[in-house]
Amino acid sequence: ELDDFYNLVRGVINSADYYTKKAKNNEIAKFTKKAMTKNLKDKTNISLVARDEGKMVGFLNGYFEHGDVFYLYWIGVSKNARSKGIAKNILKGLESKLREMNAHRVYCHIRVSNKESINLFKANGYKNIVRLNNFWYGQDFYIYSKSIR
Repeated sequence: ELDDFYNLVRGVINSADYYTKKAKNNEIAKFTKKAMTKNLKDKTNISLVARDEGKMVGFLNGYFEHGDVFYLYWIGVSKNARSKGIAKNILKGLESKLREMNAHRVYCHIRVSNKESINLFKANGYKNIVRLNNFWYGQDFYIYSKSIR
């Protein structure tokens, strides 16, 4: 299933028109079969997938920092499966899992122009805590965070 996961991630990242070509290529390279196999063995990493009629349509990936703080690295849904609540369900699944693991906070970076993600996180109780100008790949990001305890 790692090939399906990789293909889903690649499709989601390539369809994101708010990232530069360099950013897309660098991010996709982090989800190779070899990298994902390593991440799945690492207990500080969490990867979740969503399926619709058996097909992998959504994913989430992140890792713990400093013990009980979780960095949500990527969340994405394939273009043809959007607006069905899949991202919300994946996010809720993550939060439930993090509570079980005694995490106290989750945070993520969101491109300033990524209105869909901003709306998702706001609607689920995340707060914008800072704007980072000229950050990764020379692009502007927000940091959104939520206490989950």
